[in-house]
Amino acid sequence: MQKNTNDRSSSVALPSVQRRNLFKAAAMTALAAALPIQHANAAEQTIGPAAGADRMTHRRDRARQLRVELADGHAQSFVLEHPNNGDEALYADRNYFASFSRGLPHNALGEVDPAAYRSLLAAIEAGTFEAFEAVPLGGTIKLGNPLQAYSFLLEGQDPWGLALPPAPTFASEQFAAELVETYWMALTRDVPFSQYGNDPLVAAACADLSRLSGYKGPKEGGRVTPRTFGRAGLPNEFDGPRLSQFSLLDVPNGSLAPVIQLTRAPKANLDFMTNYDEWLSIQNGKKSPKERVFEPQRRYALTARAWFEAFRNYTTFQTLINAAEILLAMGPNALDPANPYRTSTKQTSGVSFGREDIRGLIGRVWTPVDTLAGFQKWVVHRRPKPEQIGGRVHNQLLGRAQYPFHPEFLNSRVLPEIFSKQGSYLVSQVLPTGGGQQPSYTQSCATFLGAGVTVLKWFFNEDFVFPKPVQPSADGLSLTASTDELTVGKELNKLAGGAFAANFNGSHFRSDTTEGLKLGETFALTVLSDHVRLYPERFSGFSLTKFDGTRVTV
Repeated sequence: MQKNTNDRSSSVALPSVQRRNLFKAAAMTALAAALPIQHANAAEQTIGPAAGADRMTHRRDRARQLRVELADGHAQSFVLEHPNNGDEALYADRNYFASFSRGLPHNALGEVDPAAYRSLLAAIEAGTFEAFEAVPLGGTIKLGNPLQAYSFLLEGQDPWGLALPPAPTFASEQFAAELVETYWMALTRDVPFSQYGNDPLVAAACADLSRLSGYKGPKEGGRVTPRTFGRAGLPNEFDGPRLSQFSLLDVPNGSLAPVIQLTRAPKANLDFMTNYDEWLSIQNGKKSPKERVFEPQRRYALTARAWFEAFRNYTTFQTLINAAEILLAMGPNALDPANPYRTSTKQTSGVSFGREDIRGLIGRVWTPVDTLAGFQKWVVHRRPKPEQIGGRVHNQLLGRAQYPFHPEFLNSRVLPEIFSKQGSYLVSQVLPTGGGQQPSYTQSCATFLGAGVTVLKWFFNEDFVFPKPVQPSADGLSLTASTDELTVGKELNKLAGGAFAANFNGSHFRSDTTEGLKLGETFALTVLSDHVRLYPERFSGFSLTKFDGTRVTV
């Protein structure tokens, strides 16, 4: 059996023009080492005992000292080397077929023009607006804001100081499993969640994935089951309805009517990029002439196609603000027990430990996500989208080209199924635009959800039980009562796992999503570690459960 070839990973240093002027501290090389350093609350140091000018001078000096201390702490854990999987260098003489090239000019096989790709690499090395303007495009669709990767942040660890493991290599067992899973999710995106236990396609998907040695998704009893299929695999994610309570419950909206989370779902079986000419045109940066068609009536999401639309319906920022508003409406017992204002008899919370604090922190971890994920996408990994790999599969199975796919992928039951449905081996898409104009690794939405859910876990009581849990009715037009005992922690993990809706769209592979969640979580912990230094209240810290099940206190 062919082994995973990640051991040939190359280590990519930061591009020379963009190297940081860092303190000469030893950098931690493991991602775990970038987790927050615990600090004592600095409230008593913010304002000194003196009055008048001396008091103001003390405040000024302490404000400066605090910023320097935080910067010094992040410099000590800044990761300087960022390994990629080595595919770009390995296949450079084969038109970089295993690297992201969407929007650049391609040949008839959908392989990028090597000169155009080297121009992109030169722009990434330079990191300037002018350099990216010089990259030749194949059509009118522009690159997806590559310069986002070069922005600086003033809170939390710098995005260039956090690392990801290399993406699975093209020839590995893990990539074979992720590709098989992507095809099966495309085939089952219109199966109602309630029918997963009875549907023959879902059963075939579970059996096929269970035999793959590189499959990293969740299992029950050593096998993929209808309950675990298409899930991120976070703790307690399988309890209750597939959609989180935060995606179902009405959202309090002040004196206005609550927000009802019904979604206008796309028509079933209306897939895009199933035709090779259409696929090649879009790889070259041309726009699809096709448009989506929607169901006339709004419903709660009953299928993965509708789930993806619900996921897109709001910005991911709004999704987490909605979750915060739902929790705040449940009263003080939904807050973390260590919140000092839960027992205050004379003060209310606000900018510290209240609604404004929660909203502000969600925004502060949301804003940097494109820089956080963009650095990994553009500067380090440049992993292709599933749709791009679908073209490689199509051309190989029709005898037009040869690529080093792992035998476990080529022997998958999904390939004849996908060809029988659409007459091609392409990875079909829910959106006419496909997966977008950015590399695949890591998923931006997963990174944001990982960061935002971490903030919510920190503020709220994960053991708090939803008083009236709900689930969609059989027709999706209303909500009915659920008998499951659902806690805030379970449902926040399920909300984060909603990033997998993009995988059913065909936009991302499993590791894009799971590693994106962990990257967002790690970044949020560094922001929270900074944030606790700013409170004037005496505060012992909040505890939360990470996505790997471990507990940390910040």
